[in-house]
Amino acid sequence: MTETVDLFGLRIAKVSNSEAIDLIGDLVAEGRRSGTTHQVATVNVDFLVNADRDPTVAAALRGADVCLADGMPLVWASRLFRRRLPERVAGADLVPRLIAESAERGWRIHVFGSQPHVAQRAREWIESNHPGAAVSIDPGPILNDPTNVDPDVIASIAAADADILCVALGNPKQERLIATYRQQFGTPVQIGIGGSLDMLVGERRRAPRWVQRAGLEWVFRAAQEPARLGPRYLRDIRRFAPLLWREYRRSRHGAGQ
Repeated sequence: MTETVDLFGLRIAKVSNSEAIDLIGDLVAEGRRSGTTHQVATVNVDFLVNADRDPTVAAALRGADVCLADGMPLVWASRLFRRRLPERVAGADLVPRLIAESAERGWRIHVFGSQPHVAQRAREWIESNHPGAAVSIDPGPILNDPTNVDPDVIASIAAADADILCVALGNPKQERLIATYRQQFGTPVQIGIGGSLDMLVGERRRAPRWVQRAGLEWVFRAAQEPARLGPRYLRDIRRFAPLLWREYRRSRHGAGQ
């Protein structure tokens, strides 16, 4: 049983990046053995804000089997509230590790979502860097409602018979899609990966390591896409502050009992 910490109403796995890979491997094995499915969510501030606004998103995250801390604010909050998480486990770091492990362990990975040109570049990157990896990529159609999807689309995802399904639709669409159809997909491990493929192929640049460690990757990303990400990040900052205060009060109340 993986140790977790209670943070913002979610059970966040207390794992490092390497431990997260091993945990996913255990879930793949368990899923193949027992026929169970496992949802993995990489939680950041945007996830928390969306969950606070939308009960269906909150339910999807609470229903996930594993929540990983993809965001330095979560790691900092865990230290502030003395529920220390080891480190940030970012989806953008997780995806290339999973592809490498596919080549090593024979995991079959199916990616659903992303732009067609990104999918093609990702296939080329995988073939060049990890030729032994078993990774299929389907950009898929545009999904307006991830809880009401054409049965043929669901069937095509299930037909991939993957060990790990990576859904690249962004939050909250990807989490709601997985929560709704995970049993029909039948894939042992199902993860929302957002724009990780874009970063993998250089469509979007990652911040330098020191910027990531300082928790300022969002500034770096906003500078690349100010029109799209600027308003979102400003909204998240404004709405995260009350969530942080609420968690602080909850922590103080619990400590006093």
